[in-house]
Amino acid sequence: MRTESDVHGPHGSSAPLCGNCGLPLHPQMQVCPFCEHNVADVPATTTLARRRPATPPAPRFVAGIPERTLLIVGVCAFASLAVIALALSALV
Repeated sequence: MRTESDVHGPHGSSAPLCGNCGLPLHPQMQVCPFCEHNVADVPATTTLARRRPATPPAPRFVAGIPERTLLIVGVCAFASLAVIALALSALV
């Protein structure tokens, strides 16, 4: 049976993260093997904080109608046409 430290190796929960790509690194690494940036040059911030904006994006509108509503209506219309086409092809 393997110990927990053996299973997780250098990529366990205590492993440092690359400040550029956010992947776990061995504590003694000087250069990230994934993005090839010097670990000392990149600020040690998590990528999750960089990827997620503080405020959610505002919904987009097309001719005064929310984009999401237009997409839902378009998908329903396309699905209806597909069902009608299949029904007509079954009759022929």
